[in-house]
Amino acid sequence: MRYGWLIFLMLTACGKTSPDHTLLLRDARLLATLQCEARALLETRISLANDIRFAEDSLLRTPADAAEKDRLKARLDTLRASIPDVSVRTRILADSISQTLARLHEARYPTAADRLRLDSTQLMLYQSVCPE
Repeated sequence: MRYGWLIFLMLTACGKTSPDHTLLLRDARLLATLQCEARALLETRISLANDIRFAEDSLLRTPADAAEKDRLKARLDTLRASIPDVSVRTRILADSISQTLARLHEARYPTAADRLRLDSTQLMLYQSVCPE
């Protein structure tokens, strides 16, 4: 993280921000924000999978108590019902990231050097946009 700020200071040295530099920062911040959303959604998917596994295991280990089994079945049904929503959100975000990258690469970052500059700036900004 310390080096990210050093890179940022080097990019903004001498107090000049050219339109290209301003666009680079804006584009990198957009990608960093999308990456942060993707990480949060991944955590949601992992948590949902863990909750479903735990509920299934609890249901299998529950003694013959009918009320407890009904409660666990209801919990499991609720968890399973949220799977399509999380899947749709994941697909939409993945499409958004892919389309944004394609648009940026085509319009402003056609060369490998341009993309490397965008990637390094995105990485630097990611640490400030999405702290761990």
